[in-house]
Amino acid sequence: MTIKASRYEAVNQGGPFKVAEYEVPSPGPNEVVVKNKAVALNPMDWKQLEHGFGLSFPAVFGGDGAGVVEEVGSDVKAYKNGDEVYGSYRPGDSKSAAFQVLGGSSSVGASTIALLRALSSSTTIVATSSPQHHEHLRSLGANVALDYKKASIVEDIQKASGGGGGGDKKGFEVIIDAVNAAADNLSLLETLQPGGSFVEVLTGHNVPSDSVPAGVKHLRVMAAKVFDKPGTEHLYSSLAKLIDDGRYKLPLPITVVGKGWDAIGLGLLTLMKQGVSGTKLVVTL
Repeated sequence: MTIKASRYEAVNQGGPFKVAEYEVPSPGPNEVVVKNKAVALNPMDWKQLEHGFGLSFPAVFGGDGAGVVEEVGSDVKAYKNGDEVYGSYRPGDSKSAAFQVLGGSSSVGASTIALLRALSSSTTIVATSSPQHHEHLRSLGANVALDYKKASIVEDIQKASGGGGGGDKKGFEVIIDAVNAAADNLSLLETLQPGGSFVEVLTGHNVPSDSVPAGVKHLRVMAAKVFDKPGTEHLYSSLAKLIDDGRYKLPLPITVVGKGWDAIGLGLLTLMKQGVSGTKLVVTL
């Protein structure tokens, strides 16, 4: 029997949106069909809507969501119809490494801080954000929170890493850029140790590869592509265990901006025109 459902799609780059009917596909052996009950609105969504990066239109946005399992594949054992689930559609021993998280008050940045701290009590974590979020970032596990707007931010980061400024620049083994801050201020890469790793969210507004210091491992990441990597099939179940064990809590408060299709477009406009800081926008369906 063919099952019909609705989706909210952008007809063209920049919009408009429309509600379209489609046939729900049958799940593959290791797949499940989920009926969404809520979707998160990400900065990546409006950037793709505005710039068309990595898409063909009409396009459906909303890579993160939560809902109810309606059908499972033949080899799926961990889930059954009616289970409530969450996820993205389509980190090991960190020893005493020093991590710098740019954009700590974003959902990606805050989650990174919380996960790093859950995985290691000895990891040094320095995060940047607006000052009003500093206390919260420290509660998530950041050792130091710095004001990204200050003209002295590069020097402040160096000092936080244990360097004294000037010629004494200890720096960080890893920079995780959740908001493409380095694309707007390349001098932030000076706070990376030689041979370190620079990880940035893939949005289309990224640091050019030829601007990354020689010897630095440069990675661009996108949530939808994470699950293409070997060993990631248990990523969300591992996260669920951290939550059940009390080692990981929601890193940001949730703001429900509305219910229904129209709220998605309005929410994306809010992200695009006004920006959001220190919260995660969600639309219920």
